[in-house]
Amino acid sequence: MSILVFSQNKITNVTVIKQDNDTLKVAMDVYMTRRNGEILVDDYSFHKQLTIVDAEGKKLYVLRPNEIKEVSFLDLDGNKRLYTSIPGKNKLRTVVYNGKIKLYEEWITDGNWNPATYYEFVQENGLPVRNAGGGGSIERKLLKITESKPELKDKIKNMGREISNAKIAEILKEFEEN
Repeated sequence: MSILVFSQNKITNVTVIKQDNDTLKVAMDVYMTRRNGEILVDDYSFHKQLTIVDAEGKKLYVLRPNEIKEVSFLDLDGNKRLYTSIPGKNKLRTVVYNGKIKLYEEWITDGNWNPATYYEFVQENGLPVRNAGGGGSIERKLLKITESKPELKDKIKNMGREISNAKIAEILKEFEEN
């Protein structure tokens, strides 16, 4: 078990697209940190509600995910982070990859309210990717999805403990090329 402390919080400009297609340019307090050269965002802290703040961090109002289509902002390195609402659920999910295959990361809790992540692979038509399987590790799911390109097998297996959303997105992009 490891504990990660998000030591850097930042008043961050966010773009919110609401369900009625209104676009809001607002600010939110987002906790981010660097670890092993990667920017980690504490998206668990806002997956069930967005607390909109002023320039000093004072709470102005709250938006619920069922009011939102999409939320985006730039992380500490200036990379765009994108979140969408989950149909039928009142929470947000991370858009890890947005190509022919879409990959979403969702926060779930077990019976003891311990947070964990769940990855969902979706085709362009909105249906789940059949060969991704329901359970199992993200590595096994990637191996199943990319089995038509065996040259990716070693790259996936070599990720080991260094697996990250950025590396997963890179593999999916490479899989979809050509």
